[in-house]
Amino acid sequence: MALQTIANKFMARFAGLERAHGTYELGAGTRADAKNKLNGKALTKLEPVTTALWDAHLAGECGLGVIPIRDDASCLFGAIDIDVYDNFDLPALEAKCLALKLPLVPCRTKSGGAHLYLFAAEVLTAAEVRGALVEWAAALGYPKVEVFPKQIAMASANDVGNWINMPYFGGERTTRYAIQNGKAMSADAFLRLCADRAVTREELKAITVVAPLGLEDGPPCLQFLAREGFSEGGRNNSLFNLSVYCRIRGNGDPQWLQGGETWETAAFKMNEQFMSPPLNKREAKEVISSLRRKNYFYLCNQPPISSCCNKDLCRQRRYGIGSGHGDADPAAASFTLDSPRRVLTEPVTWIVTVNALDLELTTEELMDQRLFRKKAIEKLKLALPPLKGKSWELMIQKIVHEAADVQAPSDAGPEGRLIIMLEDFCTNHAEAKDKDELLLGRPWTEAGRTHFRGKDFMRYLDQHHFRDMKERAVWAVLRRHSGEHSEVKLKGKTLTCWSVPMFDRQTEDFDKVRVSAEEF
Repeated sequence: MALQTIANKFMARFAGLERAHGTYELGAGTRADAKNKLNGKALTKLEPVTTALWDAHLAGECGLGVIPIRDDASCLFGAIDIDVYDNFDLPALEAKCLALKLPLVPCRTKSGGAHLYLFAAEVLTAAEVRGALVEWAAALGYPKVEVFPKQIAMASANDVGNWINMPYFGGERTTRYAIQNGKAMSADAFLRLCADRAVTREELKAITVVAPLGLEDGPPCLQFLAREGFSEGGRNNSLFNLSVYCRIRGNGDPQWLQGGETWETAAFKMNEQFMSPPLNKREAKEVISSLRRKNYFYLCNQPPISSCCNKDLCRQRRYGIGSGHGDADPAAASFTLDSPRRVLTEPVTWIVTVNALDLELTTEELMDQRLFRKKAIEKLKLALPPLKGKSWELMIQKIVHEAADVQAPSDAGPEGRLIIMLEDFCTNHAEAKDKDELLLGRPWTEAGRTHFRGKDFMRYLDQHHFRDMKERAVWAVLRRHSGEHSEVKLKGKTLTCWSVPMFDRQTEDFDKVRVSAEEF
């Protein structure tokens, strides 16, 4: 199969946001970091995804990242990004996906982790795709990893979501290949497998990860550990958390208890069912009895469940931390905030994902907790609880440190809008026929530069209600765009003028629209 044909098929299979993409370049001699991850230069570009980009990706010239979520909040693919690199067993993960009957296509990543791709046979919503993948990641034992799409809706026209690196960089010579039955696949075979495993909406809804008997609608961490086995060293904490589940479920669903059974006897049964080997009766009684004395809750920050905790998903479970029985840090646990981006407008725009919804902020709104919470209420209809000072500071530091840079549209921000208005002033405003007409407030173009009086341009901005910048800031922008300041003598008067490189003019008329009589 020709490379061009493969590029077209990859582009169709990974059809995401069309107006932007990511690039990822590994410099010569790039070495893995302490976590064995290869770190390169990542950038989001506001340019369409094209066949030429896919050609370059498959040829190993420049890595391509695609954004799964589209402008209408739809999706044709998603992925679970498992960033575990040391001695990672991809065939074992594939076997686990098959055992749970999940239609995922496992691929090796550039650093040796895994991308588990889900493909749609019809257009799905980002919420449907993300919801399924979050559940499946927890069932596979990776509740804290990234899931793409990272959001279920765009915040604004400036928002471009988050992109994920594409497989088969370098084509058949790639180290980013898919596997089937533990063996690497060619690009052709990968594309066929993607088509075979693509799911419809109804098929996606029908896929359920069955919880271990007795732990229905409980915390995903306990469900995973019950399937995998609780370690012998953490049995006391494990039984404690299972007992919390029994107490909450027993109080909320008395019919779950069998024939005079209490939540305590249900907990004793779980000791026998899930502990290997079970705690002896004396130890088990001490653990279970401790819950009678105080209103203890899940030990979310302690092993063994701390390593596989997903508070966002757990809050959605009837007998999880959203059950109203409190949490060690209720304010911090009440929402998730991730995927920060810094859009390089002037001034900068920040976008963060709050509970899978994108929120657009100014720097002032990001730094001020009151303004941040106000914006979340107005734009997302989310009433976020106040965080303590230290918690807030740590969150802001994390956002700033992790924020990925996104190129700004040419018309984004006050500076972009100013340049557009400058072009309009210089090209569509009444232009001077000779230099003397500068005195009439008209721009004059000569030798590749357009000259105008500063006060005339400021008057034009005011007439068009542009008040985003003070006069000094306007002149600073003009200087950044090759603007020059000079004095011109006309009719005995000395004029203070600015000049900028002339803008392109439209040289062709619009096509005439032909309307037939039948249309009326």
